[in-house]
Amino acid sequence: MKGGTLGLCLFGVLLVFDQGYGQTKKRTRPKLEDGYELTRNAEDIMFCVLSEEELSKCEAFSAAVARDHLRNEATFGSYYRPILCKQYFSHDECMRVIDENSLQHPNIMTVDAGEVFVGGRYHSLVPIIKEIYDNGRDFYHAVAVIKKGTMTHVNSFEDLRDAKACFSKVGSLAGWTIPIHRLFKSGVMDVVDCNNHVKSAIEFFGTSCAVNSLQDRYNPLGNN
Repeated sequence: MKGGTLGLCLFGVLLVFDQGYGQTKKRTRPKLEDGYELTRNAEDIMFCVLSEEELSKCEAFSAAVARDHLRNEATFGSYYRPILCKQYFSHDECMRVIDENSLQHPNIMTVDAGEVFVGGRYHSLVPIIKEIYDNGRDFYHAVAVIKKGTMTHVNSFEDLRDAKACFSKVGSLAGWTIPIHRLFKSGVMDVVDCNNHVKSAIEFFGTSCAVNSLQDRYNPLGNN
């Protein structure tokens, strides 16, 4: 985390904030149906996290911010807000509960750049912070990886046709949107279904793997 307690972002993510924002700590596993009781005040920041590791990192960040504020209130001034951390099951779950704008739910989360569209389109969320890397660079690259010594025949995008491809997640920027866009733009991948780019990828690559490809959002007719 660069820049001490002010380094809010992780690699390749944006912070997404509820448009309705402005309106005690209990560490437990997330069981929403059992009444996950951590709540926030109207001005508190509550992060939505997805794993024990993220929860621990968030709690350490919260403690560091509170410690710096206690040492010198001028560090954050009137911008200081207590930071809470609450664990949920998935990014979609986080977006849904943030959109509800309840004091029992988080009001901020980190997402992959490719998920910003989902947050805005389906959950009325807006980005408030983005990463800027060394030398003012505000972008990153998507990289395809193969086993050394294999696919020696590949010299162009067209040579990837019928290859078995695995994508990190449908909808992610580096793991889906950038490579699929490049294949469309190069003309080697045909648009099979305007409402379902997974269909186009299936037609081009054949049997492959892609996390989230069976979600209703990416499988509107249920036939991926």
